[in-house]
Amino acid sequence: MSPQRDDEELGALRGGLRLGGVEDQQRRAEVEARLFGLSLEPVRVGRYAIVRKLGAGGMGVVYVAYDERLDRRVALKLLRSDMSSPKAMARLEREAQAMARLSHPNVLTIHEVGTHADQVFMAMEFVEGLDLRDWLTAEARPWRAVVEHFIQAGEGLAAAHAAGVVHRDFKPDNVLVGGDGRVRVADFGLAHSFGAPREADEGSAPANEPGLTWTGSVAGTPAYMPPEQYLGGRSDARSDQFSFCVALWEGLYGQRPFLSRNLVGLADAIMAGEIDEPSDDRGVPPWLRAAVLRGLARDPDQRWPSMRALLDALGDDPRRRWRRFGVALGVGLGSLALLVFAGLAMRSLQDSARQRYFSGFTAGLLEIERDRGLLQAQDDAARARDATRMSVVRSLERAPLGGRERERELGDPAAIAALLREVEGESSHDGEWLSAANRVLGEPLSHALLRGHRGEISALVYARDGSWLASASTDGEVWRWTPADARGEPIYRHEGEVTQLIHSDDGRWLASASTGGEVRLWSLRSQTSLVLRRGSAEVRALAFDPRGRWLAAGSADGELALYDLEGLYDLEELEELGELGEAGERGPTLAIAAHQTFVLALAFDPSGSWLLTGSSDKQARLWRLDDLDGPVPPQPAAVLGGHDDGVYFVALPSAQRAVTAADDGTARVWTLHGEAGRDPAPASSIVARHPQAIAAMAIHGEQIATGSLDGSVRVGSLFAPHDSVALPGHSDQVWGVAFIDEGRQVVSASFDRRAQVSRADGRGEARELVGHAGSIYTIALDGAGRYLATGAYDSEIRIWDLERPQLTTPLRGHADTVFSVEVDAAGARAVTASHDGSAQVWSVAEGVSLARLDARGSGSGSGSGSTEVSVDEDLALNHALLTPDGTQVATARNDGRVSLWTVADGRETVLGELRPSAWSLAFDESGRRLAAGFRGGQVRVWDLEDPKKDAVALHGHELFISAVAFERGGAGRVVTASGDGSVRVWSPETGAALATLPAQAGKIYALVQSPDGRRWATGGEDGSVQLWPSLEDDAAPRRLVGHDKAVWSLAFDADGQRLVSGGHDGRALVWGVDEGRLIDALEGHGGKVWDVAVLPDARVVTASGDGGLRIWTPESGAPALRLDHHGADIQSLAVGLGGQRVISASADATAMIWRVELTSVDPEGLLARLWQATSACLSAQQRRRELGETREEAEAGAAACEQAVARARSKPSN
Repeated sequence: MSPQRDDEELGALRGGLRLGGVEDQQRRAEVEARLFGLSLEPVRVGRYAIVRKLGAGGMGVVYVAYDERLDRRVALKLLRSDMSSPKAMARLEREAQAMARLSHPNVLTIHEVGTHADQVFMAMEFVEGLDLRDWLTAEARPWRAVVEHFIQAGEGLAAAHAAGVVHRDFKPDNVLVGGDGRVRVADFGLAHSFGAPREADEGSAPANEPGLTWTGSVAGTPAYMPPEQYLGGRSDARSDQFSFCVALWEGLYGQRPFLSRNLVGLADAIMAGEIDEPSDDRGVPPWLRAAVLRGLARDPDQRWPSMRALLDALGDDPRRRWRRFGVALGVGLGSLALLVFAGLAMRSLQDSARQRYFSGFTAGLLEIERDRGLLQAQDDAARARDATRMSVVRSLERAPLGGRERERELGDPAAIAALLREVEGESSHDGEWLSAANRVLGEPLSHALLRGHRGEISALVYARDGSWLASASTDGEVWRWTPADARGEPIYRHEGEVTQLIHSDDGRWLASASTGGEVRLWSLRSQTSLVLRRGSAEVRALAFDPRGRWLAAGSADGELALYDLEGLYDLEELEELGELGEAGERGPTLAIAAHQTFVLALAFDPSGSWLLTGSSDKQARLWRLDDLDGPVPPQPAAVLGGHDDGVYFVALPSAQRAVTAADDGTARVWTLHGEAGRDPAPASSIVARHPQAIAAMAIHGEQIATGSLDGSVRVGSLFAPHDSVALPGHSDQVWGVAFIDEGRQVVSASFDRRAQVSRADGRGEARELVGHAGSIYTIALDGAGRYLATGAYDSEIRIWDLERPQLTTPLRGHADTVFSVEVDAAGARAVTASHDGSAQVWSVAEGVSLARLDARGSGSGSGSGSTEVSVDEDLALNHALLTPDGTQVATARNDGRVSLWTVADGRETVLGELRPSAWSLAFDESGRRLAAGFRGGQVRVWDLEDPKKDAVALHGHELFISAVAFERGGAGRVVTASGDGSVRVWSPETGAALATLPAQAGKIYALVQSPDGRRWATGGEDGSVQLWPSLEDDAAPRRLVGHDKAVWSLAFDADGQRLVSGGHDGRALVWGVDEGRLIDALEGHGGKVWDVAVLPDARVVTASGDGGLRIWTPESGAPALRLDHHGADIQSLAVGLGGQRVISASADATAMIWRVELTSVDPEGLLARLWQATSACLSAQQRRRELGETREEAEAGAAACEQAVARARSKPSN
């Protein structure tokens, strides 16, 4: 050691070198040994002697240490001495606690946790071997070996998840591969427990990725972090699953699925789900690729439901069963061959016939076993394909939509239907397939997908009889399609992007224009085309007059050109007559300078005598056609100059009325006075006003619909007072609107990739048409208004059958839990009660709000009202009930108020208030009397025909009233059930107690009377059901025992012979009433069964805490149908319209109407309906992406689907 070096190190010691850290202690020991010639003693941490440094992580240092007490080597992890902040110490303690909770062969074992000189240390199992990254790169690994090692690591993660621990930083560097081949997950430094508060941590990154470091409040290694971690959201087991699949993809393909040169690009790729396809698939089979891809889904809900489910999928190699079968077969045949050989050797003198017999027997056995093995392998392969398809179905289905958040990732029901059609064998008969088929058949489906264009779809035209569809694209091509068989072909091509495509009312002509200034005419009779114009000025507007004589074209230079088509029946006649110019085009008959700038819109009046033009000069101008062909330049008959921006839409319903819409966000109607429509300065009225430019307009009779770049859609009247209503809007620009159903509904299409069908009066919810992967730009309707065509930036055209019935109709308008739903006697009206303090009355047939009843002053006779309300717990409604005739509603409020409302005008009459809370309501059969039960055990009965009369008080219960009812069948007595375990019968006139039935053990939660009035049933806390033959004091109930927890709901079937009970044990039980026998147990709910209902056809509907509505067919053996559209617990059910509808109320702040008559458990019938509903097939690209198929498999699968569609469409429909 040099003198200078000695002085530096002595100075460090004298200057107070920090002695707390192990690194500092080692440095000091080395300095002292060199300076003073002392022997170098090992540094100790507790009883552990430090041997050497093993490595360092983001915050900790790991040493090899010797445990002198137990004579073993350990790995000792401590905080680095330069990072010993309280937060860092807490993090290491959290890691130690997380790992100490686990005891699993695939999780690194923790021996001890302690502190040394203010440093937290952790003594762990010492593993002699490599980390998983080094193991992967040490040599080429076959995919099976990679999967086997990752399955071991996954077992460790699954054990952590089972113990409530999330790793949050899984990557190959944090997995150890021992010399014994055992894999162990380590480094739980970012782990947290389920339900624990999320803390802000510094992230980590592998040492070999210096360009991808991460600092700040988001924890994890960027390359392996799921999207929710980038967003700072809560991590759970599905987050670990994503990281695991990133690492597994890397191990399988030698590259990570998301690549970028910088952190921003990496984050963008992960958030967008943009996977970099490997150049070499390394023999990885499609089923394995599909399993990993699902774990890489952007949406955690679309990943595998658990780590265990993923591991099961990774371990379910379809060929493994065949190999196991083959091994067993080989052993068996080998033994047989040895026996046969020995027998032949010992019986060498046997005749040749016997030898031939044994040889033939052996060959036959081999043939049989080979056939069996082939069938088994084929069956395994089919099962694997079906499992992959159903996995993709789950990933493509849209998540349940709650009431508070309406935006969600768009799915494609047509792709789901196409996948379900391909599922074979037993999978097509199980509950998952049946449920998915019913769900997708209940959604609007693309009836057909038309693929062929290479550019964005810019224009569509439908034949009035629906026999053909024409489309145009930015690639310049115009196609003609036959929607019935989804086939089409290009008919001609423009040099520029096609801007306009129209057809004449007489069905003879198709015309198109382009940005290159070209106008073409296509004869639908002769299937030939003619160039009418070639010019430099872009053509933006075309119009045929109603008689089919004139074609008008407006261009960017302000020119208006008219082409006379009278007498022209076939384009070939032009050549024969010599009417084509030198350039092979036919020039205009008339041409005038209509505007100074762009002509953007054209419209003829019904007579064809007048033409209206709109321009970017902010004006619209009216022209008389007879004035255009004169010796002097024509002048407009009227100038419509009230807009502040370009006029993009014009209409001329008559010579006396014009309509314009502009980029200033307004639509105007103009009254054209004067002789023959001549008026230099006509008056106008605004009929629609939007915050941004109008991008779509449609007129039907007196109605006008407009869509705007701000996503809004409005419908107004062309006649005073020009009332205008807002329809359900879009989240992006609206570029198409159209009226259907005689003006009662409006179709709108948007850049948000949705088309919507809304009521023209603005009531109710819009029906969404989803499936496009790109923005929708243009729409077209057939003449009957049944089929809608949408064209989008994804180059696809989709055809929609607007008459297909929809399974669900959402009822929105509440801002908090919808706690109850009830119907009137006819089942035509439903009322929902919400914790937001309001009740709403709905039309069950139409799904629209008839009244919103709210004591805070927003009660009204119609409309759903605003959902943006403050929620006061005292004002929460616990129950709402319609009178039998549906004209009035009673409400029970949390502050004890009971009110009666008139549906027609929203008027409230307060009947009384009695704290602590009003809970249950009942009308008698006439609607004359109302009974209310309160949480304090009180009951009140009002005579509604005598409002001045005081309520009758019923005294006797000691605890809350859970249910109150009037006896049917003429007696009209009041029946109450209570938390005190008793059922009591009362006189509604006097309040006298008429009978007290024997108490049930524990609280009673449910009370119901059979439809014939003969029996009553109660369900309670003890899990039993009491069946009462009468309501007399001496009545002896039959006790039905089957639930493990409280019974919350009861329902009789229509004839009173069966009773269904729903319990907190997640089961619904079906009982035979006469004998008290358990008929069926309906199991499989993911939460408490909150309500049950029985349909007239004896099917049972259950509402569960897992947000699912299930439909059961008891005793049939058929699986339950699970229908998921709610985002939280379903609290209540009601049956309407004679059993054709079920209404559900949910904690997600919505109610839902279900058309249960559309559901089925017949797999063959459902499959036939899937073929009839859509001809859509997955493209080869989709099959590769979603199913993990090779290019050859994907192309063959797409072709097979197209052939199957053709066969299905050729069959006559029933």
